[in-house]
Amino acid sequence: MKVLTTGIVLLSLVSSTFGLGRITSEAAPAAASTATPAKVDSFLIDLAGEAGSIEHNLFAAESKRIADVLKRPGRKSVALIDETGHNREFVIRRAAERIASSAASKRILKVNWAALLAPDEDQKTNLEALISFVESSKGRIVLFMEDISGFSKKSPALGGLAAEIFYKAIADSRIQIVSAATSEDFKNQIAGDKLLKPKFEMIEPIGDPDPFVGEKIAPDLKDLVASGDPNSIVKLILQAEDLN
Repeated sequence: MKVLTTGIVLLSLVSSTFGLGRITSEAAPAAASTATPAKVDSFLIDLAGEAGSIEHNLFAAESKRIADVLKRPGRKSVALIDETGHNREFVIRRAAERIASSAASKRILKVNWAALLAPDEDQKTNLEALISFVESSKGRIVLFMEDISGFSKKSPALGGLAAEIFYKAIADSRIQIVSAATSEDFKNQIAGDKLLKPKFEMIEPIGDPDPFVGEKIAPDLKDLVASGDPNSIVKLILQAEDLN
């Protein structure tokens, strides 16, 4: 059963090599930053390296559309519409697999927020170093942010400092990201922002996100009931939502 929605970010580096699960780089950080490339590496996780357990037939259409947008010239960011938040990372991981298999030098990397914004860390230095590191990759790194609230001015899920730095980097086209949002949040935060709107392409889920919710039943169950003996007993499992 599928439930969807989501979004994306990029930056550049002088010389880099990608490994499973992590990215390492020989690129020197920007002069304004004191964080080393090795430390920046701890802030990033390669999603293509973690996607092996994902069913290859899941979210194929959505992940292809995301990958296609990210591979185009112009480096537009992506916002996947996901009303529930249940499957956004699965979709982006599938997109990461597609990109890794067709564009060997490009990767979608997930931000490790726990390491980046640890209480004992200089968060401003870490954030600026990450942005500079990604920007230096010249479009080979796309950052995955789980939700667009991470760079929201009104309701910054990760704090005002992170929101301000990421917002400016996205608005200035320094980075490319893929992220996710509800349709309402996308409308308010991105579509209604004259700086962010031209930077994003919205990806909507294809088809009915959940064929089992409400009065609907699965097609195979419908066929079974329609072709069966009206006096026979049919065993079925209902979702909690169907019982309310």
